[in-house]
Amino acid sequence: MSRTTPGGRILDFVKIFYFIVIPVTIGLMLLHNLLDLRRKARAALARYRQSPGQIRLTLSERWQHVLLLVSFIVLVITGFALKFPGNMACPSAAGFTASPVSSSSALRCTTSSTCP
Repeated sequence: MSRTTPGGRILDFVKIFYFIVIPVTIGLMLLHNLLDLRRKARAALARYRQSPGQIRLTLSERWQHVLLLVSFIVLVITGFALKFPGNMACPSAAGFTASPVSSSSALRCTTSSTCP
């Protein structure tokens, strides 16, 4: 249909209407959910502060969890860098990449000519 016909103008109007209404609706839904989450989090925090509660993790256990989280993320990033050495999203870890030449060495230096 051409834009000069009534049907073409209606389709253009509907297309523009949906291009506006869909993002606004999704944005308002996201805003509503975030505000509701904030309200529930504040209520839960107020209940928690009123009662003495129990300690779920000791300070040592909290530090262990943080160390586990950080080491896991580092291992994931370096593992991807070793598995996909040419990928720009995964920079190689200190110039080392996976070695297809020798099965005995897990890593080889890509910048040195003396590596196996």
